[in-house]
Amino acid sequence: MATDKDPAAAAPVSLLNTVSYVSSVSGGSFAAAYFGIRGLGNYDPMLKDDPLPKKYTDFFNNFHATMNANWTASLFGLDGLPFGSAAARLKHSVDARIANGATFRDLDQREASKSSPYLIFNTTHYDSGRRFVMTTIPTTQFCLNVEQLLVDIVQTPSANQPDIDAQRRAKLGECDRTDALTPEGFDSFFNPRMTAVASADFPIAQAVATSGAFPVAVGPIAYRVDNSRDLLHLIDGGVADNSGVESLVQLFLRKLIENPKRRGMIIELNAGLPFNARGTAIADDSQPLTAIIDDPTRLSDIQEVRASLYRQDLWLLTENVAKTMKHSTNAVTRLDIKQLQHTDLRANALHIDTATCHVHFDDARSVREAVRNIPTSYHLDPCSADLVRIAACWSVHQHAAELQSFFSGTGDAGNAHASPAPDLSVLDKRIRSTCPELAASGAL
Repeated sequence: MATDKDPAAAAPVSLLNTVSYVSSVSGGSFAAAYFGIRGLGNYDPMLKDDPLPKKYTDFFNNFHATMNANWTASLFGLDGLPFGSAAARLKHSVDARIANGATFRDLDQREASKSSPYLIFNTTHYDSGRRFVMTTIPTTQFCLNVEQLLVDIVQTPSANQPDIDAQRRAKLGECDRTDALTPEGFDSFFNPRMTAVASADFPIAQAVATSGAFPVAVGPIAYRVDNSRDLLHLIDGGVADNSGVESLVQLFLRKLIENPKRRGMIIELNAGLPFNARGTAIADDSQPLTAIIDDPTRLSDIQEVRASLYRQDLWLLTENVAKTMKHSTNAVTRLDIKQLQHTDLRANALHIDTATCHVHFDDARSVREAVRNIPTSYHLDPCSADLVRIAACWSVHQHAAELQSFFSGTGDAGNAHASPAPDLSVLDKRIRSTCPELAASGAL
């Protein structure tokens, strides 16, 4: 999720109220759709001390229950629609539990009224290999050669750094559709010629199912293009970019180039299963076929990890060069990307004793291994769900002050003139109440 709101707001506001865009991939699209279609719009009342107003308690309780519904049953026809493809069954279940028949026309109205942030459901065009964004935002708004921008920042002398944004500002109306990283969307995609289709009546539930169309199990999903014989094949967005960040970076850099006085922040919520670098899943496999069967996604995972590392390294290097060597204030220096992930959980021990889970981890290593092994699944068992809850509490607690610094207008904790440290007492109290296991273990 991301914000491009003015960070210097006078009165305290809920972080959720500042979220302008939510870019989701795969399972994250379930949460994005729920937040966009069923969201309450105003979350500032949550800033007050406990107890929370009932409608907020009900909203988040229902959200948690819906997110961990047995979506797997839908894939096998055990949840209301016994016939049809896995994609059709998943779409039916998402519509019943989340979307209630909502289409992109309905989403557009909620976005316009500020009841929902702009949603971007990331999928992959299986025919062309490009990112395909299902959104109400025109694809021209994502059109920016980020790689060339970063290279130009590194190569351009300090004195000419202001020219970088100025040159691109003059060309924001142009869009190079041949750039491999320019995403496709309803309004522009190759199939095999440049094509556009109407999207107002496209169901939100279908977008969620398509974004999570895991290869073979659900996707690729074939769509008939209007009345032609052409088929559009879409698959899980994680095939092209498993973070959703790429779409937001392109969108935000364009906005920051257009307005030199704005800043933006992207908060990446990474709940993906980390790459098994020790190969434990295939440790006993001596034959190629059994190795593939035991870890069928390993090939694509290797490619995704390498691509993500290169992308992160290029961004961090360019950002550091721009800030410390070039002393620049171009768009890259005004975009913060913060990553929160469950695998960051650090606790020397953890005892979980809830109504549905009783498990003890007696040292830091066992805690770390348990969190790393939380499965990426349409449904989590009770103990895995509790681990996710605890990891989320820890991550928010660790990053809260850092995120608040963005809204202080400085973002620099070492600045002698920085705003006073924010009051996080209500948040701390809520975290301790939601995750007493962390307080008991001394991790907070």
